[in-house]
Amino acid sequence: MTEDLNRHWYKVSTANDPGYDTEVNLEAWLRGLVKYQPHVLRPVASERFGKRYTKLYLDLVIDCIKAKLVPEEEVCEELRGYLTKSAT
Repeated sequence: MTEDLNRHWYKVSTANDPGYDTEVNLEAWLRGLVKYQPHVLRPVASERFGKRYTKLYLDLVIDCIKAKLVPEEEVCEELRGYLTKSAT
């Protein structure tokens, strides 16, 4: 599992704070092992999936599942709620 978590790290600098760099791991985020603010996730999501996100969490969780970053059953409970919202 550790190998899986090290696969997809993204380095992010925000336009508002060019000195602020962080690394983002979407698999760890989906599993609930780390949390990121929307302003950190949005550029990573756009880079990874090549689109703009208006409903960030809802659309990003769905895109990550479709891309098979993690199996749906491994998505943390908090983010799994977005999958239920998309079904309605």
